[in-house]
Amino acid sequence: MRMSRMSAIMFATVLSAAQLSACGRYAEIETAGQTADATSGETAPEMGGSAVGEGAAGEGTAAESGSQAGETPSADPGTQAPVESGAGDGAQSLIPESGNPEASDQGADAEAFFNQSGMSKEEAAAFVSTFLEAVKADNREAVAGMIRYPRQVKTPAGEAQVAGAEEFLAYYDEIFTPDFRKKLEETPATDLFCKDGLIGLGDGSVWFYPATVEDDMSIASVNVSADRYVRYGGPSGVQPG
Repeated sequence: MRMSRMSAIMFATVLSAAQLSACGRYAEIETAGQTADATSGETAPEMGGSAVGEGAAGEGTAAESGSQAGETPSADPGTQAPVESGAGDGAQSLIPESGNPEASDQGADAEAFFNQSGMSKEEAAAFVSTFLEAVKADNREAVAGMIRYPRQVKTPAGEAQVAGAEEFLAYYDEIFTPDFRKKLEETPATDLFCKDGLIGLGDGSVWFYPATVEDDMSIASVNVSADRYVRYGGPSGVQPG
């Protein structure tokens, strides 16, 4: 079929417009695809970067947390709370179950005192306290009555054998001098120890016989100085009383 020139021109125009329209749509589709790809491409890296960043931050946080946790036992154990807590628990475990160690020592000392003297330290201290109060009050008769007789008494004037309390009173001032009385007044009644079956006071200035079933506690010797003392003056060996 033959077309006129005008029809051909119009057909060509329509065809060209259709092609242009199609190309435009293809271009839009391609552009949209590129835009989508570009957008998704841009977004993906951003998201990926953000995820990586968040992941890095998370790892960094975990690393920091892990680093801190790792530093806790290794960096300076003494400055970390968990270690201090452990140290505190350890310190508590070192405390004896019995409580105060000094109380345990005192208990052992009291037991040893009883085993050696046959009486408690409290009982002995009660008698010694009575003796010291009598010395302080200058109650001569009371002090003389606490001594076990017979006794040898030595003074700068010489030695004498004393049979009883009344006889001893004649030598009282030579034995219980002002300086010696002051020394005794400054000595606690509980400052006691045992040796060879006797009870010593302070530095051994006065020794006592422990109480027994037959006899009360009594003074065995008084040691003031080399030339002033009261001691057992009977025959050597174990004697009754």
